Amino acid sequence: AKAKLESIQARIDAILDKYAAKVGRPSKETVAGIETRKAEAREALAFSVEENFQAKLSFAKKHAGLYNLELDDSLSFQEIQDQFGEEAAQSAGFVDEKSNRIIITKAVAKLTNNVNVGNHELLHGILRKAMKEGKITKTLVKDDTNWSKVEKRIDDGGYRDLKSTVTKEQAKLYGLDVSKLKFNKKGEAKVDYLDANPDEYITLLSDAIANNEIKMDQTLFQEIGEFLKP
Repeated sequence: AKAKLESIQARIDAILDKYAAKVGRPSKETVAGIETRKAEAREALAFSVEENFQAKLSFAKKHAGLYNLELDDSLSFQEIQDQFGEEAAQSAGFVDEKSNRIIITKAVAKLTNNVNVGNHELLHGILRKAMKEGKITKTLVKDDTNWSKVEKRIDDGGYRDLKSTVTKEQAKLYGLDVSKLKFNKKGEAKVDYLDANPDEYITLLSDAIANNEIKMDQTLFQEIGEFLKP
């Protein structure tokens, strides 16, 4: 999204600069006029991004309730940091499983131009619910042709360096070898982040599809859709 916005801004500047070059050495009034047009174009672009951001949040809010989830974008950066920690506050959004809330850090989402964060996290919440119920796994969507694109996103996102924990029940559900895991007194074992969050595979796949990096068979999506019905 950020690269797209920068591309649009570059085209706006190029058009206005081309106009300035055609009229020769511009007067102070002409320079002022060009700068005004640039400022107006930037303002219009910012408004368009904000409008798109709010529209996608509204969609996520509307549909979250169907899956017993609530989207909360009312908390400030400081409030999120106080309640959930610094790492959570620095992310554009996340799912708080204790309260079944999708928390959106609007300041971070806007700063990173992450206009689709609401729908991305809603998909996380839906998929996590389906994963917990044993309805879907990453093998449902993994294939030799397209999976390399998802693998690239995993590498670029640094997911392989992250760790998380699972309970014995989750480990069995996610297809992990329980006999090889060491569980602590709380009944949790440390594993790779993606092993503990298999829904991430499908959201990464979804992001790749949204960016036209992957085209998938519609039959597959119909199958996934059946699993995800509320």
